[in-house]
Amino acid sequence: MAYSSTNPLSAVMDTGLVGAVWRYVSSHASSEIADVPAFFKGVGIGSRGLNGLGVKVGDSVLLVGSSISPIPGESVWTSVLSLTADQASTIASTGYSASYDATCGGFTVST
Repeated sequence: MAYSSTNPLSAVMDTGLVGAVWRYVSSHASSEIADVPAFFKGVGIGSRGLNGLGVKVGDSVLLVGSSISPIPGESVWTSVLSLTADQASTIASTGYSASYDATCGGFTVST
């Protein structure tokens, strides 16, 4: 299963200094999200369209398992490691990418 804009990341707070904090509640196992290249499609800063949330490298993401996830209620902190241009969304007339996908990784705390 892939990230869907019908269940988007939600902003918890923007610290202004060290990045924002986001939350993602999902039926995915945390291992299906963290360290998966470009899992969060189109959420990166500079993305155009509905998915463009302004996520930046260094932001923190709290992954929370929903009631139907492999470990319901599991909470895992991870961070945004990279943003990559989505080649499939590049605008042909300008060569600019229409979206940037976020990759998270580096589990830090699991409860």
